[in-house]
Amino acid sequence: MNPATFLCRLFTLVMITTAATTTAPTAANAAPLALEDYLEQVSSKHLGLRAAAQIAHGAKLYSGEASTIYAPTLIGGVNAVSEGRSNPLAPDQHFAMQTYSLGVSQASKVGINGKMTYNYLSVPGSFDYNTGYYQLDVSASLMRNLFGSEIRNQTNLIESGALAKTFAQSFASKSMLLEAEVNYWRLALAREMVSMQKEALARAQKIFDWTTRRVRLQLVDRSETLQATTNLQARRLDLRTSEDEERSARLAFNSSRGSLGDQVGESLAVLNPDLIARMSAPARTTQRDDVRAAEYQARASAASAELGREKNKATLELYGSALLTDPTAPTGALALLMPISARPQSVVGVKFSAPLNLGTLSDARQGYAAEARAADWQYQRKVFEEERDWQDLAARFRDVKERFRLVTELEKTQKEKLDFERERHARGRSTLQQVLFFENDYENAQLGRLKTLAELLTLNAQMKLYGVSYESR
Repeated sequence: MNPATFLCRLFTLVMITTAATTTAPTAANAAPLALEDYLEQVSSKHLGLRAAAQIAHGAKLYSGEASTIYAPTLIGGVNAVSEGRSNPLAPDQHFAMQTYSLGVSQASKVGINGKMTYNYLSVPGSFDYNTGYYQLDVSASLMRNLFGSEIRNQTNLIESGALAKTFAQSFASKSMLLEAEVNYWRLALAREMVSMQKEALARAQKIFDWTTRRVRLQLVDRSETLQATTNLQARRLDLRTSEDEERSARLAFNSSRGSLGDQVGESLAVLNPDLIARMSAPARTTQRDDVRAAEYQARASAASAELGREKNKATLELYGSALLTDPTAPTGALALLMPISARPQSVVGVKFSAPLNLGTLSDARQGYAAEARAADWQYQRKVFEEERDWQDLAARFRDVKERFRLVTELEKTQKEKLDFERERHARGRSTLQQVLFFENDYENAQLGRLKTLAELLTLNAQMKLYGVSYESR
């Protein structure tokens, strides 16, 4: 090679290297982004996660709405009566009456409902009659809603349904954080894969250049050039595949934090074998939220079934109304003009009603009971699956961690074997085919390490669903 050609190639190489270093930030120069910081970004910018967290928070707040059924209620009313009919005893009198009431009513958990009111009755005009009195009204269910069973199931249905939604949405938000954590490690491993493939391509390029030079000098057969060429082409293809995977990983990484595009300027955590060796499985501290959601859903279904049975029962209600103060009684023509129902009075009685379509009601009760049993069985199955999944995750975590240790040792050995064989080949004591075989063995060990590491990190993230790792976000 003449000096001019050599200087020209050197200048071109320098320009390419300079352009590469100025257009793409290196890992050393990029801003570091820890996993915790990334998950904070996801928590604040992932609209789906924020929506799930908001729904869970809202459902938890209105779960207390059930207690309002037993809360005291302020009641009141105004009633005006006007009659233009003539009365033989007072033909010139036009009868008008106003009643006012204000009080408190409350339902109890044992099926007794009470109401205390102050009532004021006024008949203006020439009669000029006014009276005020306190009245207590009490009713008790003797068949339907016996001992308050229907109202208790209403409160259970409202509360359990809201809590089921709370835990279901909490599990959804934790699953999104789990997906984000997996995306973080996916990108970190994809970058390491690209770096590994670049090193493999560089080694393949050296082999190709060295073999081409030896063939040109007629020191080896042309078949070695073909082997080196196919090896170089395969490494270029592997690098392109790894770069495509890295781009896909960048898209998923940005998508989790609510960002478009496929550019990630930050550097991610690097997991070395020592750090992985010290990694321990997350502790199991709570029941998984989807199982808790199934538990409350089973409670809601049971309450709904009880409500269905209650509403189809016959109604037998004992009621009474007592005057606590004695109002003045109307006299004369006013006593005749006033409707009996408008006069202050004490009442006691019984009300009864019963549906007659007994066959349909029996089928309905059986259907509600079947639905409640099914919901309970679904919950019991969820509990079983949770225990099974945890045991499987814990066992797989131990196994994969041990497998990672073994594959890491294998990678080191394969690297030593490849380096030694390349030295033998440089001294003419080995064949190119043998070097390429060892090159493939080393790459397979590297791929095995990355695959095992990805599996280990995914298991570690999944086990956090059984703990409090995502609770505070």
